[in-house]
Amino acid sequence: MNRRILIPLIMILFNYWGCSANSDEIPRLGLKIDPSYKIRLSEFADDIEYISLESNIPITYINNLAYDEAYIVSTVKKPLARYDLQGKLLNTYGAIGHGPQEYLYARTFAVNKSLQQVVIECQNRMLFFEITGKYLYSVDIKCRDNVRDIYFVGDNRIALFFDNTSGRAKYNWLVVDLMGNIIEEKHNSVMFSNPKNIAWSEAIITYKINDQVCYYEQFNDTVFALNCNNRVGKFVIDKQDHKFTPEWYMNYTNQAFTKGRVSNMNNYIFWPISFVETSDYFFVHYHGLDYKHNVAMCSKSDDSIVLNPKGKTGGLINDIDGGLSFIPKKCFSIKGDEYLIGWYYPYELKAHVASDAFKNSNPQYPEKKKALEKLANSLSENDNPVLMLVKLKE
Repeated sequence: MNRRILIPLIMILFNYWGCSANSDEIPRLGLKIDPSYKIRLSEFADDIEYISLESNIPITYINNLAYDEAYIVSTVKKPLARYDLQGKLLNTYGAIGHGPQEYLYARTFAVNKSLQQVVIECQNRMLFFEITGKYLYSVDIKCRDNVRDIYFVGDNRIALFFDNTSGRAKYNWLVVDLMGNIIEEKHNSVMFSNPKNIAWSEAIITYKINDQVCYYEQFNDTVFALNCNNRVGKFVIDKQDHKFTPEWYMNYTNQAFTKGRVSNMNNYIFWPISFVETSDYFFVHYHGLDYKHNVAMCSKSDDSIVLNPKGKTGGLINDIDGGLSFIPKKCFSIKGDEYLIGWYYPYELKAHVASDAFKNSNPQYPEKKKALEKLANSLSENDNPVLMLVKLKE
């Protein structure tokens, strides 16, 4: 990966990836297309750890995951659950249902480390629990738009981010107090009518680095940080001819419905799925052609993100133990070390270790390859997912 140092690193870390209230001062990241571009885990990581989640509560699909000295996992048709660092179930939160202490799903939730609380959002209602699972109270959200993500902003405020899939969302985000009263709001400025109303979950992308909540609106180009008192720009993604616009999106959904998958575009459109930011890197999980998923990475000393839309690796190449390609979902600091985290389902691991690609691989750590094979063979396809922690180099 080519890296160009533009200014001394200390200035980059302070200014390039800091926050500027003046739009003229917000730094820019360009996009470059390189069909040969690949990234290997060993470029930035030096260890991998796998954690099998206890199967007391069956997890068919992980919707979301948070870390707070334990792993809190949301899944389908099951209550939110908390696991220790070894994957043992500690407690759950409420139950699935229509009662006052119940919810239908827990895709969106947030953790407040200071207050030791967890809040679950479901159908425009927030349910508050102690970290150990005791129910506290619930409040209604004074907005009927579909909530995409929820975060604590400080100890006494909550940020709610809304989907704009249909083009008719009233808000991009709201900041409310712990009783649901609106403190701050940002109205949606990109209105359109999508007659297909296709299910699409990436109209707004959010992530958290340390205590900073960041978001990116798909139809715009700036990554913002939402602090307790204001919204400030972190950086601009200069998409040039690769812009994702409402017009392109509506045309795409029409083609997708009438002609099946769209694999050949005259100009590639940058369609990110999620972002992960660490102390030194920025990772972009994005759609390639033919619905292939790919991951790009740039150092905080780079001035561009290199994309490979035709890439077929499905993620970052795992040359540490020869395992599956890796898609980072979150970044956490655990006991002073920085980790990327993702997950796999047992059937994926079992199929991979049985493949010729795995058997013929020559990873940097052969002993880790043997350990991965042993883990996969010990799993049942009905077991819960396995978390993959990738430790970043110091």
